[in-house]
Amino acid sequence: MVERNTWITGSARALALVAEPIPRAGVLAAWCNSWLAGESAGDDVIDAVAAFGTQIIVDTDGDSSPLIVGLSELRRRGVSGLRLVLPVPGDAAGLPGPMPFNTAAVAAGQAVMDDEAGLGLVPDIDDASTTWTIHSTTPQFRQAPPLRPEEAAAAIREALQRATAELTHLDVGHDPVELSDRLRALETDLKSLSLPLSMTPQAIHTAHTAARVLGILAIAHDDDGATVTTGQAAQRAEVMADLAATARHALAAACSTR
Repeated sequence: MVERNTWITGSARALALVAEPIPRAGVLAAWCNSWLAGESAGDDVIDAVAAFGTQIIVDTDGDSSPLIVGLSELRRRGVSGLRLVLPVPGDAAGLPGPMPFNTAAVAAGQAVMDDEAGLGLVPDIDDASTTWTIHSTTPQFRQAPPLRPEEAAAAIREALQRATAELTHLDVGHDPVELSDRLRALETDLKSLSLPLSMTPQAIHTAHTAARVLGILAIAHDDDGATVTTGQAAQRAEVMADLAATARHALAAACSTR
């Protein structure tokens, strides 16, 4: 599993907080939406998230159950589709509240929710398992996602071009062989995570491209590049933070496609 990374700009805004190339909440949202639409089986959902270890759900009363049992109960309670959010400190766009849900989602860096049903799931992650805790949300205060699925493809194409330029023009100082190895490792991680064929090819491509942008930014962050002054370093960090936000929002939109 990819180690969790946290990057903070000088203005205390997080650059990224994504533990996997495609976060487990994104894999869950994509496959659950396919299952809820009758285009995938429950076993498909279980198989997809098995890449992240054992999965259980804890309801609002504190009772736990296997993932598919908990998801079936959520469907009975009116959940018809899940929306992914990838919040970070300083960028909690798309979270509807209340505060306990928002706080838990930001701490985890990922969550899913059904705005109509007023329910959300936040993962508690350890090395071998994920515990998804059900939260009540406040749909009357729901926020529109930063990017709609139909906007995500164009936004991430531009972000990828800018991220690549950042890596190239600021001379991150990595050995070309090391850089190539890290990008290949990212591609291997992406191939290990399946997304449902019911997603449109554009949505799958957008999700993968967003993950690549975040991977490129992770590499760029490891070195100050050719920046020589505090001002240049701050400017570079701000550019990278903006790119990371676009990538997170595009990834969330792609995995929320129904």
